Amino acid sequence: MRKIFGTDNFGYVIGEPPMGCKLCYIGAKIVVFITGKCFDNCYYCPISLEKRGKDIMYVDEEKANRLADIIVEALRISARGAGITGGDPIAAFNRTIRVIEELKSYFGSNFHIHLYTTGRMLTKEWAKELERKGLDELRIHVTDELALKKTVTLARNLDIDVGVEIPAIPGKLEWIKHIITVLDENNVKFINLNELEVSTSNIIELKARGLKPSSRRFMAVEGSHELALSILKWAQENTNNINIHYCPVVYKDKYQLRLRLIRKALALAKHYEIVTDEGTILYAIIKSKDLERIDKEIIAIGESVGIGVKTYVDLAEGLLNKGLIREYNRVEEYPLLQRKILNILTVKGG
Repeated sequence: MRKIFGTDNFGYVIGEPPMGCKLCYIGAKIVVFITGKCFDNCYYCPISLEKRGKDIMYVDEEKANRLADIIVEALRISARGAGITGGDPIAAFNRTIRVIEELKSYFGSNFHIHLYTTGRMLTKEWAKELERKGLDELRIHVTDELALKKTVTLARNLDIDVGVEIPAIPGKLEWIKHIITVLDENNVKFINLNELEVSTSNIIELKARGLKPSSRRFMAVEGSHELALSILKWAQENTNNINIHYCPVVYKDKYQLRLRLIRKALALAKHYEIVTDEGTILYAIIKSKDLERIDKEIIAIGESVGIGVKTYVDLAEGLLNKGLIREYNRVEEYPLLQRKILNILTVKGG
């Protein structure tokens, strides 16, 4: 019997996860949203309405207006790879090719790149072109028998890692077992099962099909987690070589995203700012009305702004405790190039 490793929050694996997932575990991959256009219209697609169907490009949480923006973001988080997604990257094939070329040229052949596509419009010639430009891993979102057969064909004809990535949709147990059986019999390397995600853009379509948000699991559909676990248990005795990886929604948000944000926050934080365990940036603002009571050398270690001085939280707290200031603002921000304020708390003396 094959062994299952993992936990409910971190996910489970039989065999080993794809290299792209291994790098995501440590927040070391940028996410390149190459376009919002797609050839399919999956009812469970979690992509925001601001992106869906629109030919726009993002890298992580930043809008990308040029290829150089992608390189800079990779440098900013000390990335070791990139995941190219959408929409469907094949809908912007030439742009996708250029991104792969630029990343490989700048960071070298060891910079790992995986690509996620429905595969509907992916021809053998285009797949070969992706391989020639340096793509390391191809993930196909199998929705029907045609996509399944195409995956098997591509896996036989490409010298890169080819696999499947699909959501664990309640009610699709036998279909997913069928996919895994066909992949395993044809020596396809891996399948990723994702817990079915609930978002503001798919909630209506999910409910229309009798699917509802879980009351226990973060932003997930009720029953998806249990379905994935039952598939893993079945696969223990009914598969031979295929690697099976299950990724819960909570892991992507609270671990993968958080670790990537921490890497970015460390790069963006100024000398007086603290990077929190959640990947946010923390600092204090001492208001102008209190500055005249503080030694100018203390003020100089901060940064002047319109309403006062930005400085260390610990310094502001110490000045407050000594009665040298009456209050300060404790500011928490999301680490974007154009900072996004999450919280402002006014801390007053006793």
